Amino acid sequence: MCGIFGIVSGENINTSHLHDLALHARQRGLDSSGLFYANGASYQVTRADYDIKRLLNKQGALATTYVMGHSRLITNGLSDNQPVVRDGLVLIYNGIVVNDDQVWQQLSVDR
Repeated sequence: MCGIFGIVSGENINTSHLHDLALHARQRGLDSSGLFYANGASYQVTRADYDIKRLLNKQGALATTYVMGHSRLITNGLSDNQPVVRDGLVLIYNGIVVNDDQVWQQLSVDR
């Protein structure tokens, strides 16, 4: 399964602490990764088809007080990278929905 991590702070996050958390989450999956963080009055989402260590190194230092991250092990589908963003909502989760075909048939939105 995947690794989920995050920091909420009253001041800009400590990059070293973020990297430590990400490396622990990395043990749960190396296939893909993602970040969600505050960026002033808005937010930023970054997803990659490679592990969280590489994503953080590419991202560089984050000047933010809030960050959530995801390190994924592919278990069900190749294009389901996180965080998921839809209709103004951001979601990071862990697990597999095994009846997804049935659920989507009951919804009135596009898959």
